[in-house]
Amino acid sequence: MKFKFKLQKTADFYEHRETAKKMEIAQVKNHLGVLENRAQSLHEENLNSLRKDNEPQSVEIAWIKVRHDRIEANLNTLDQLKKEIEDVQTVLEQKKIELRKLSQKKKALEKVREKKLSEFKLERSRSEQKLLDENYQILRQFKE
Repeated sequence: MKFKFKLQKTADFYEHRETAKKMEIAQVKNHLGVLENRAQSLHEENLNSLRKDNEPQSVEIAWIKVRHDRIEANLNTLDQLKKEIEDVQTVLEQKKIELRKLSQKKKALEKVREKKLSEFKLERSRSEQKLLDENYQILRQFKE
């Protein structure tokens, strides 16, 4: 007699959903990293532009205006990136919560499976012992 867990398909389903959720989280983390890198590069570009403005040089006002406009554009883009980063972090937290719930359900099913398996083993052991006892009784009757 072989052990068959009646909720195995459900356990497999939760396993699949957990794996998919982990992949989603990895994608969101990757996207978050890209956004953070972009924000960092814009910030560094602004710092470099400001350092150049502080260097004594004879630069035309038009060129200074171009750099100033570029810094303004970078600051606007940085504000947009910060908002997008916050949104992505919120999504990431939601996905982590969903993953925790899936993991809890999966672990609960694993505990049920282990309990059913131990019950199965105990029942099998009892039936084997009963069979051995019956065989012993039969053997004993033949000896008498």
